[in-house]
Amino acid sequence: MYRRLTLRFYKTILIAAGATLCLAACSKNEDTSAATLADAKSPAKAKAAMQAEQAAAAPRGDKAVPLDRYQELKSGRQLMYAFLATSPLPIDFEKTAADVSPDYDRERDEFKKRDLLAALRPAIQAEVDKAKSQRYYFMDIGRGAVLDKYDFTQQAFPIPELKDRDGYRYFGDLNRYALGFSNASAYGTLKVADENTARAIEGLRTQYDKLHLRVYFFVNDTELGTTRLKGEIMRVQLRDRNGAVLAEQ
Repeated sequence: MYRRLTLRFYKTILIAAGATLCLAACSKNEDTSAATLADAKSPAKAKAAMQAEQAAAAPRGDKAVPLDRYQELKSGRQLMYAFLATSPLPIDFEKTAADVSPDYDRERDEFKKRDLLAALRPAIQAEVDKAKSQRYYFMDIGRGAVLDKYDFTQQAFPIPELKDRDGYRYFGDLNRYALGFSNASAYGTLKVADENTARAIEGLRTQYDKLHLRVYFFVNDTELGTTRLKGEIMRVQLRDRNGAVLAEQ
């Protein structure tokens, strides 16, 4: 079961770590990793330890779930609700209302603003509850050069979009929320052993908008102190511009 960490818990740990920091100076290049919270000697280490504990407690996706049960992630608002459904922190309804309602965001009369919030709150909660019940998503990424040149030694195409596990992507309609993949590096190369298939893909990869990646993932974690959502990749497909699957892993 996904353990929910409270805001009070976060504050307590960070305050304690801050007190420790006052007693011992830390260099700018200090290692932020910590095996446990008991090992943390600074706010950075405390946060890293908390993040590690949260990640360890996060639920894991099931690769047996049929791909037709994944829903497409295609907007910043949808990403926001997925984040709020996954985060262990309580919903900040005022910030969320400002994100979903221009009228609420522009209103300066505090009584009218309170009335608008009361009207928006049930709808926000309903969308978050809906997102909690469906954590499997897919999204298409890359419309340019989605692959690097074929590696004959590994019989694989490197995937630049997935080489960095710390990379994040967002949508233009609500760019305050971002998505990253916790296991991206495991999918950083696309194995294609068949020479004919590899030749066909190599012929397309240098042409703009001929290929794209479809990433299927399970959202299960958030990055502490940010509005970044993390997903666990379940499958990656390389598709041509007509949607035909050329290779997958």
